Amino acid sequence: MSGILYLFSRDSEEIVAFHNLFSSDYSIFVCSDLHQLEGINDGTFFVGKSLAFGKDSDEFLKAGKPFLFGGFGAPSSRTCIIGENVPKKCLDGRLGIVGTSKIMETIRRKVELAATTNLPVLILGESGSGKSFIAERIHEISPRCGMPFFGVNMASVIDSACESELFGVEAGTFTEVREREGIFSAASGGTLFLDEIGDVSLRMQGTLLDVIERGEFRRVGSTESTKSDARLIFATNADLKSKIAAKEFRLDLFYRIANIVIEVPPLRERREDIQMLAEVYLRSVGSGVSLSPSACDVLRESDWPGNIRQMQNTLNRAILNCGGTGEILPQHIEIY
Repeated sequence: MSGILYLFSRDSEEIVAFHNLFSSDYSIFVCSDLHQLEGINDGTFFVGKSLAFGKDSDEFLKAGKPFLFGGFGAPSSRTCIIGENVPKKCLDGRLGIVGTSKIMETIRRKVELAATTNLPVLILGESGSGKSFIAERIHEISPRCGMPFFGVNMASVIDSACESELFGVEAGTFTEVREREGIFSAASGGTLFLDEIGDVSLRMQGTLLDVIERGEFRRVGSTESTKSDARLIFATNADLKSKIAAKEFRLDLFYRIANIVIEVPPLRERREDIQMLAEVYLRSVGSGVSLSPSACDVLRESDWPGNIRQMQNTLNRAILNCGGTGEILPQHIEIY
């Protein structure tokens, strides 16, 4: 999604007029102050354009320059803009995707790209590596951010109930069954995240393929089709290539869902990010504790088979073990 950036002097009356117009008369726009960004003293961001002004703004924001959005959401959330003229110091930590490794920078770029399109996305990675987090970030910086985000763990849905869960049920289809809305309908206009797609039965894979190709679905027991307006994101920890070779996963479905593929690495393959991830998590839970250098070494040396989820659980125990104050030391870390 692109727009035009307009710059105004700090005392310009025009900025006030624009602010009032887009924050009140057009409620569909999402507005947020930009004062927390370095180099911008004040301003307003809204879906479609960004109004910003400040002493140093023109050094990296060029008036009338097209740009891509990289972060917007509810008015209470942190907002940032992304464009070739924005200095990297303003983009560190954007999207909430933590890490300075090259592979994480590649993931950030793919997330930003995925947010500009409605094409299906396939996220690959081990359990606990952050696949659902990536899916949520795509939704939150996309034009659909104000609409629902629904996540379904397909491995937990019984195959016989899968269609009714996803597409809904027509009243009277079964004895004493009332009309029920499916998740595809509930997620209309927003994003539907189907996790563990590799565990779906071949029968249901065929049904999903048909829905994706036709762009519509039917409630169980109905003869009428409903247009699907949910953006689809899929994820799995399975090796889909092996499943395809074993004829356990449809190749044609793979081609349909893998328009944009994001591979999330296990934690052991980005050890340089572990300290930053741990420190960000400790701050996010308001722990009031810090990590000693020797404790960081312990964290970096672990293979973390459970990835980020396992490390967060380990840090929760460490907070308790150190008494919730001061510093986490190696003896406070218990890895299970």
